[in-house]
Formats: sequence, C-alpha cells, structure tokens
Amino acid sequence: MNGYMWISPRRHALIGLAAVALPLAMITGCAASGGAPTPSISDGQVPAPGSQEGVHSVADTDYEQIALAVDTAQIELNELVNEPAREASEAVVEIAKKSAVTVGAEAKVLRAKLVRDGNATITNHHKPAVTGEQLAALKLLSGARFDSAWARAMMSLNEQVIQAAVIELNTGEDRETRTLARTKIDYAAAQNGALKPIAAKQ
Repeated sequence: MNGYMWISPRRHALIGLAAVALPLAMITGCAASGGAPTPSISDGQVPAPGSQEGVHSVADTDYEQIALAVDTAQIELNELVNEPAREASEAVVEIAKKSAVTVGAEAKVLRAKLVRDGNATITNHHKPAVTGEQLAALKLLSGARFDSAWARAMMSLNEQVIQAAVIELNTGEDRETRTLARTKIDYAAAQNGALKPIAAKQ
C-alpha cells in the first residue's frame, strides 16, 4: 500500500475513543498532528503473527471495531474530495483515490470478520476521531482551506488507528487481525507522511 475469547475458523483474506465535535474554526486552525507520540510496540511483538491460529480475543475485536470505524470515516472523507465544490488540489485527489481503494477493501474484510465472529460492526464506545459535525464543517470549505482541513482530519484518523494497532500487536491473539494491524501501521504512517505538508498549509 503506497499507499475484541471467540474460537473461529482461520480465513486467508487479509485485505472508533469518543471524539468531541469541533467547530469549524477548530477544524481549519488546529495543528497538523497531535502532540502525543505514537505508542511503542513491546519487545518481541514485531513482526506479527499472533500467538495461536484460530484464537480470537476481546482485544482483537476492539481493534477490528476501531479500524472499521476509522475506515468508514475515511471513506466519507474521500467522497468529499470528489465534490466539485470542494475544489480539491490534484495532490489531495490522488491521495483520496488511493485511500478509497485501500480502506474500502479493508472495511469489507473487517466487517465480514466481525460478523463471522458474532461481533457488532458498530459500537457506542469505539468512535472515529472525526465526527459527523466535522464532516459537515468540511463541506463548507473549498480550495486550499479544504485541502488542509481534510488532510488534518485524515491524519487524526490515521493516528487513532495506529494507536489501536499498536495495542493489538501488544495484546491481541488472532493471527489475521494482528497481520491487519501490522499492515495498517505501515499504511497509515506512510499516508501521514504525504498528508503532513498539505495539513501544514493554511
């Protein structure tokens, strides 16, 4: 990409932290990234896989639900870029296009896995870092202001899912879920690198 005990069958397919609604002024003027450093992965946990094939823990379900909430929010953000009134830059359009393919495919895998294991796909305690109010506020922006606010929103979601993925690698047991988390860290970190200069623009 360049881009939560349940016993369940192993499948080969690999492919929300309550957020406070921010007013428009905060969306357009907040810092490009949070001040908290990314949590470190415990010694011996890199790389995945998990401990036992077919073992699924509460931690695994937690990660899957958070990652799905983040993917769903990013899908909505990517759709905003396609609105002509947003006047998004070519760089933002390209990032959104690649993101749509990646998170769209991952969301399908996560949703299917949660359903297969008998878990909820939407929860009240796992919320994406970008709220509906923030998405609505983005719809009032265009051009460079939209680009920077959109990039900051995407970065906050990536930071949220990276933290969740680190917890999964430290405590999760499901091999497939841990592999998804490892891949997600690499993908989200790389995307944030591309988003950072755009987010810094005012």
